Amino acid sequence: MNWKADKFKTLIAERGFSQESFAKKVGVSRQTVNGWVQGNVPKGIHLIGIWDTLGIDLNEIFERKEADIVPMHRKRGTAKVTDITNQAAIDLAKSYAGLFEVADVPVLQLYVSQCSDDAAKKLAYEMRQLMELQNSDNPPTFAQVLKLLSALNICVIFKSFPDAIKDYAFYTRINKTPVVFVNTSTHINDLVFALLHEAVHAVRCNNALNECMVLEQEDAFCDKVASMAQFSDAYLETIQISLRNKNKPYMQTLVDFSTKNVHSIYGLAKRFKDSGRFTIKTLNQYRIKDNVLKKKYPKFETYLFSEDASVYLKNLEQYSPIWYQIINRHYTTLTPGRLAELLDITPLDARAVIDVFRALNANHGAR
Repeated sequence: MNWKADKFKTLIAERGFSQESFAKKVGVSRQTVNGWVQGNVPKGIHLIGIWDTLGIDLNEIFERKEADIVPMHRKRGTAKVTDITNQAAIDLAKSYAGLFEVADVPVLQLYVSQCSDDAAKKLAYEMRQLMELQNSDNPPTFAQVLKLLSALNICVIFKSFPDAIKDYAFYTRINKTPVVFVNTSTHINDLVFALLHEAVHAVRCNNALNECMVLEQEDAFCDKVASMAQFSDAYLETIQISLRNKNKPYMQTLVDFSTKNVHSIYGLAKRFKDSGRFTIKTLNQYRIKDNVLKKKYPKFETYLFSEDASVYLKNLEQYSPIWYQIINRHYTTLTPGRLAELLDITPLDARAVIDVFRALNANHGAR
């Protein structure tokens, strides 16, 4: 909420008060009232006095701030970000804005101001450390990346995206809270890179969205860091050794490693190409192979949702503890229909979720 200092100044004049007489009426100093006129926000204890003296609805002197929403997208394959895509993402994020009236999550602390290769390597290594992979060659699992987002104080919201949002995920801020929306229809082999990409956006956009270069250069940098964080140099070396020691076609080797570690073949091939380890003229064949193999992998929704409300809430808390806590704080003020919209579940399931929350909180309060 924004304090409307000019409106406040007008109202006290219309009511026939000077700053000094108004100060006496409310029980504060003239300097305090002058501060309010200059833009200082009154403390809660003084708002009652202002409301009583002026006889107004406090909404007259407070303006509801428009949600701070500028989506940044991890596109699906060759899909393009259009004005329609952006507007659909903004509309989706705005539908959640009421839960973020005050920043529920501290502002991120990590920040990388350059787009250099050295900066990309450093940030990728730091991200692997947060995922406890600094001593491992393996790519992260989707669960490890979701823990990374929580460690970065990013709220993750799971939602089946409308057709207009052709994304795996997108990052934004809602009233200064960093948020990543995840498309629950995403196959898990595509999810890790998308989440890492959005995590880089969040780190880069530490202070304010307008400090970010929302350009192709910025998106390319996020891709580079995400690729390095997902596929370490040691992992690439392991694959190269396997290629030298086994009489197996190059493509089949990538398929085997991708299947074992649940990631896309295209992303791995691109990492090899960008690293200069192999000469790859075109990546299209790897994208085609991914599309063929994708059906083997479940969608994220199969890991999240459950017919048992208790199991579902445990999954939600595991994959997005910040979002879980926000819902836990607000569920008593939400109708089952509204909660169903927010959690992307049925109204009947929402009622079951409310019952489980009540039971959990009652048990916690009884301890």
